[in-house]
Formats: sequence, C-alpha cells, structure tokens
Amino acid sequence: MERLPAYFSAQGIDAALVNCVTAVQSECIYDLSQRVLALNRTREHLQPLLGGVKRVHHLLKSVKDEQMNETLDPTLFEGQSESALFEALNQTQTQLKHLQSRRDYEQCLLKLSELRPVIDGFFDSVMVMVEDAKLRLNRLKLLNSLKKTLLSIADLSQL
Repeated sequence: MERLPAYFSAQGIDAALVNCVTAVQSECIYDLSQRVLALNRTREHLQPLLGGVKRVHHLLKSVKDEQMNETLDPTLFEGQSESALFEALNQTQTQLKHLQSRRDYEQCLLKLSELRPVIDGFFDSVMVMVEDAKLRLNRLKLLNSLKKTLLSIADLSQL
C-alpha cells in the first residue's frame, strides 16, 4: 500500500489522489485503483464543489459522533434550501448505490459534483450554528449525512 503513491505518480497522477481514496477505502487494490483513476478523470468537475466540502468538514470537526446518532428530523427544516439539500441527498444516495454496485466511480463522482448548487444554496441561506440547540443539531445531522455521502468514493476534503 505504501508504494501506491509512487506507482500512480509514475503514471502522471497526483499522489494526493491516492491519499483521498485510501482515507475511505484501502482493502482492495483493484477497487482503490479504479477510484483513483476516476478521481483523476473527474478532478476538474469536482473543483467547484471543494469549497462546500471543506466547509462541511470544518463545521463537523468539533461535533461528537454520539451527537449524530439520533435521526434527522425533516419537520424542523425552516427553509426551502434545507429541504432541497435533504431531497438531493436522498436522490443522490440512491443513485450512488446503483453506480457503486457497478463500480462506476467516475459517474459517482460526477453525480456528487451535481450537488454543488444545492450545497451552495444551503450555505447561502442557512445559518447552521444557531442558538436553538435542537435546530442546530438537526442542521449538523443534515451536514453529517452530506459528509457521509461525499465520503462514499474518496475524501474530497483532502483535495
């Protein structure tokens, strides 16, 4: 495994992409290789998404895992952008399951890149860290669901 970055570098692929993939999957070399190659091919499409990805990771950095155990409550959504993100996530997760079963990682990554407008809309209109603890926790749970979805192929926050 420690030779993989050098192997991909010799092929002209940024070794950082290997780190992005091994952060979420390091069991099967073939699968890992397919993810790295897909990430390399879709990197330009993912670039606009990275600001939102990093923002999600930053907001969730200080949240304890046990706080995320309870179920997300869509009835607490206050605006259209919360609902839009929730719906987009549900649709994307369903599509990703199908694409992942076929190991079509390039399409998975392109599907993730399509979340950018809804993520940007969410951050443009929703204040996550509000005083109301119940509302804040529900928004963090929504972002945690987004984070898990974004981590399905590679840790894009490392790009």
